[in-house]
Amino acid sequence: MRNLWADLNSEIPNYFGTLAKQYNLKIVRISNFKTALVSDTYALIISIDRFSVDIAYVLRNSKGNLCLYECGSFFAERYGEEDRVNLIGGTNARDIIIDNFIIISNGLRSKWGHMLNGEPDWINDFEKSKWYSIRNLNAEETNVLNRYL
Repeated sequence: MRNLWADLNSEIPNYFGTLAKQYNLKIVRISNFKTALVSDTYALIISIDRFSVDIAYVLRNSKGNLCLYECGSFFAERYGEEDRVNLIGGTNARDIIIDNFIIISNGLRSKWGHMLNGEPDWINDFEKSKWYSIRNLNAEETNVLNRYL
């Protein structure tokens, strides 16, 4: 039996491919529900969970360990109406997830180019925000991202 969320995860290159090409990011599948956009110095993990999509930023800290910033809401706070164009607008899970892909892809390009270029200055503002959250990567994320970062 097919899994809707795994199928949607496999569609991430369709919605983030232009952004990945523009910023020289590799698209790497982590699991059935997570895919990463990977540079030489950081990764963005795109996670699908029921009716939502989240994004996290991963980099190596000063000790050389991978750490994950759960920054999806922090990024989304800056997305505007111009990032919400060409949406499907449906009410089923598939359409809602695709609309999230479109908004996130557009919002990252229009508001977060400096971050996509590898500039970590935004982390200072994130650490001071109400959205600040950091966690260790799980084993699956670590195994995949250790190959690239």
